[in-house]
Amino acid sequence: MNTIRVNTRHSYDVLIDHGLIAEAGDLIYKKLFNGKDASTVKVLIVLNSDLASYAAPFIESVRSQEFDTYVLEVPIGEESKDYKSAGVVLDFLVKNDFSREDVAISFGGGSVGDVVGFIASVYKRGMKLVHVPTTILAMVDSSIGGKTALNYMGATNLVGSFYQPDLVIDDMDLLATIGGRNLRSGVGELIKYGVLDKNIFYKLYGTVTVKNVENLIGDCVQLKAHYVERDELDKGYGNLLNLGHTIADAIEMLSGYKTPHGLAVASGILCVAQCMDAAYHTETAAKIERVLNIQGILAEIPYSVEDILSAVKKDKLWAYGKLKMVVFDDIGACRVQEFSPAELEHFLRGGMYLNK
Repeated sequence: MNTIRVNTRHSYDVLIDHGLIAEAGDLIYKKLFNGKDASTVKVLIVLNSDLASYAAPFIESVRSQEFDTYVLEVPIGEESKDYKSAGVVLDFLVKNDFSREDVAISFGGGSVGDVVGFIASVYKRGMKLVHVPTTILAMVDSSIGGKTALNYMGATNLVGSFYQPDLVIDDMDLLATIGGRNLRSGVGELIKYGVLDKNIFYKLYGTVTVKNVENLIGDCVQLKAHYVERDELDKGYGNLLNLGHTIADAIEMLSGYKTPHGLAVASGILCVAQCMDAAYHTETAAKIERVLNIQGILAEIPYSVEDILSAVKKDKLWAYGKLKMVVFDDIGACRVQEFSPAELEHFLRGGMYLNK
């Protein structure tokens, strides 16, 4: 088992291996409650409705520890990552009298993790939280670092909090739940880490499959932990993890959240590369396109500059009249640059390949 420690104010382990859900109950007990009476602890497992069959061994393992176990099936996707879904989880906790020492567990993709993480952060000012991600994207990104978020009034991740989990369990066998589009979406997030770290980028010159992705996931989790440990509240250095997200969030918003997050990130990264090539005569877009072609990802932005600029106005990284956006001069050479509205428009118009 690969155990990666995330050393924040509230430190925790990310466990990576095959077959972990069969022993998850024991892992949760030992990591969170060792020596305590498990029967006095309530556990709520929140999972996507379509993952019930995959979750069965996990639920059985948790119940085997004699936790007072509850299961809530919810249809949460990016388009429903909102107050309504969060309210369903919150209502369940209140009606079943959970305490702050009890546990909320997310079982599913990043959207479920975001909703459960947000409610765990605010219920009685914070309860125990475990993530069991079932997608590559959730394993390498959303389950680590404590960012929780809901979409609100058409804006992506507008409402949220920073709340670190107590444990993350990455069972590679759960990747069998994802189809081709979700696999490519996960690879889109891997590309983000590759642009941040060229050692990861060069590993993407081989086609990623669910059978060979384990080491890449470990590399990305380690890199994510590095950024989180240096900037837990995303005030400076951690902003680099938003690479590709300024444009990606706009794409998701404009598509009505029909475009998967990782594919939007891949498109956002390519867009930034093209704009940098046009503005600064760098030569990064071709490198990004090569990896996208290898991975079978079609990165496109079927929206006008005006549409993108309008959506970007809702980005969370606006401050003092300027937007902080991650750009890169080369693979592994990323930096945060501030743009005024006029500068941003000039930058995007100079390099975006759009359907006019």
